[in-house]
Amino acid sequence: MTSVEYERRKGGEWRFFLVLFWIALVTITSSMEVDGQWDDVADRKFDQDYDSYMFKDQQMLHDEMEDETSGSAKPENICDVRSTLSVYCICDSLLLNDASEAKCSVFNVSDQNDSIWELFKTQIGIHELQLNVQEDGRLNFLPAAVLRNLPGLTTLQVRGATIDTLAAQTFVDVTHLQELRLNHNKIHHIRPFAFQGLSKIVELELSNNELTSLERGVFADLDNLRQLFLDGNNISLVEDSIFQNLKKLEVLDLSGNNIAVLTGETLIGLQQLKKLSLHGNQLAILGDHTFAHASNIRRLDLSSNHLQVIRHQALSGLRQLGNLDLARNQLTGLDKATMLPIWSNLLNTSMTFSIEGNPLQCDCRLLWILRDLRMSSSSSTLKAGIDQLNCVVQGSTSTTTPLVTMLSTLDCRPTTVAPPTTRRPSRGSTKATTYVVEDEPKLPLLVNDSSASLQLSSPVESKEARAPAPASSAAPHTVHMDQESSAPIATPFASICLSLVLVANVLC
Repeated sequence: MTSVEYERRKGGEWRFFLVLFWIALVTITSSMEVDGQWDDVADRKFDQDYDSYMFKDQQMLHDEMEDETSGSAKPENICDVRSTLSVYCICDSLLLNDASEAKCSVFNVSDQNDSIWELFKTQIGIHELQLNVQEDGRLNFLPAAVLRNLPGLTTLQVRGATIDTLAAQTFVDVTHLQELRLNHNKIHHIRPFAFQGLSKIVELELSNNELTSLERGVFADLDNLRQLFLDGNNISLVEDSIFQNLKKLEVLDLSGNNIAVLTGETLIGLQQLKKLSLHGNQLAILGDHTFAHASNIRRLDLSSNHLQVIRHQALSGLRQLGNLDLARNQLTGLDKATMLPIWSNLLNTSMTFSIEGNPLQCDCRLLWILRDLRMSSSSSTLKAGIDQLNCVVQGSTSTTTPLVTMLSTLDCRPTTVAPPTTRRPSRGSTKATTYVVEDEPKLPLLVNDSSASLQLSSPVESKEARAPAPASSAAPHTVHMDQESSAPIATPFASICLSLVLVANVLC
């Protein structure tokens, strides 16, 4: 390589490095300019946001000052109350007029006119409301303002209050109500027409209150009611025909009360009733045709009462019965005749029948349970229940033994008793003597005074003469003295006449 070529090559390399340096310098300078522009934009954005925030803050302060000056402050949202501790509600929405469900805790409200009730105007769309009074709270009335301000309410629950009386027309402002639960409120009395206007209600719960009686007219206007719960009260008096307007009622719970008398008239109008619970009452007797007006009952709970007697027609008419509970009563026996009205039901596969916990006596009256019911029924549940039954050993009040074992040792064959036979009284006697003669037909003595002759007649041939009975019999005789006789008794005058006739015949 010549010196000229070397110089040219070296000069070209220097020019190449100068170009690269120039490109890098231009790139760095451009980047710095762009970053500066972005910083300016960010600064301007921050300034705008700050100005906007300050403006809103000043506007809100101005509005508050204006409201205070004008004295027309907006009401608080019942779902976001902060100014009171008397009622606190949790809603499914905090927006005004947007909540549909509210669960409210009541601490202490003693006045119907308390301003807290008016706050429910801010959520007129609520259709499900719960008012739960706290343990240290107090509420002795149903808030009429709440009912008035929530016209679309369909479900209402009030629990833990101290409401003494439900007055007439208490719910006239909530005609769309479908479910009303007033449990644990110490309600003593319900006035007639208290539920007037609730024609759409389908479920009414009045459990665990302090009701003692039910008067006619209490359930007026409840034409669509399907379920009625009155359990856990102190009800002892249920007037006749009190449920006659509840044509569509399907479930009636009267358990845990003090009802001692139940008649057919009590259940008038309950043709659609499917479940009746009378568990834990004071019933001692079930009379004939008690459930005649509630013939569609499918489940009947009479457990834990004091039942001692069930009439033979007490269960007549219960054609749809599929569950009968007679457990834990005072039944010492149960005749098959009592079960005959529902015998076909007892044989069904789905039938359940409970009588455990009764002081059943171990005697032949229960033989039908094993011989007829258990052998014929197709219900495995019923058979298993029979296998577990116990009965009280005769002569003991506490010793029990399995029913199946005890009945297998009893001699339940029917015994034959010879009929009594009337014999001719002795001469001079005015009373007849009744003899029981084994294997001898009954031959009552008939005396015909007009013919002065003796005749022996059977009950079938009372007007036909029969030959005198044999003077002696090889069969043993058991003699029983009886003070009265079904055959006519010979008077002394007839005996004297008979003796004169015999003497005359001899002399002739």
